[in-house]
Amino acid sequence: MRHRSCLIALMICLALLSTTASAHYLWVIVESSKTGDDTAKMYFEHSAVPGDGHYLDHFTTGSQMWLQTPSLSKAQKLTLIEAKTEKHRWLETKLDQPTPCSLDMYGKFGVYFYKKKPVLLHYYGRFLDVDSTAEINTLSQAPHLNLDVSPEWNEGEMTLTVRWQGKPAAESEVILFGPQKFRETMKTDSNGQIRFKPSASGRYLVRSSVEFQTAGTDDDGQDYKAIRHTGTLVFDLPEVK
Repeated sequence: MRHRSCLIALMICLALLSTTASAHYLWVIVESSKTGDDTAKMYFEHSAVPGDGHYLDHFTTGSQMWLQTPSLSKAQKLTLIEAKTEKHRWLETKLDQPTPCSLDMYGKFGVYFYKKKPVLLHYYGRFLDVDSTAEINTLSQAPHLNLDVSPEWNEGEMTLTVRWQGKPAAESEVILFGPQKFRETMKTDSNGQIRFKPSASGRYLVRSSVEFQTAGTDDDGQDYKAIRHTGTLVFDLPEVK
């Protein structure tokens, strides 16, 4: 796996991606150390960089991460451990698989109040570590995730498909950021898809969600009036022709 650079540009891009000051999302990132060791890291922050981990306790138990590679017949479950420095806190796991691979994660936050409306929140995150556009297609889908944002590259065009429990999620908002100040907000069609033509290689960030006006009571006894599932996808587009 290659070392991921341009941290400052990524921070600026992801800061724009957050639509409100209080917005937090589940981000999966793969980082390489100077010794060549690779680590998959999960941040629940405004952006995909380390933060104080204020809400991390919601994910230290019950969260799941899977590893996909073309050689694995079934996604492999990984064990996450808590990591922290004096100011930062996150979850991580060491990797021993070469590229290409996909790291896919799910975690339940619980009930959060939006303007006095209690909403049950579920989060999903994906990171595709690839060296070519062909490898993107081999790892496109994550069927083990209820909310799956799947990329596919075809003749200079990227198709993103949003699926809820394996079925197309039509009319879902998709927010994209990328190199050269690329920014798009689109709605999926009846097939749960949006299409765009990237003009540059580099890191792309995607966010989408589905929400259901379903009331109920969570496992901890908290009532809610809606359920929201939010997913992110991060991938580095190696080439644009």
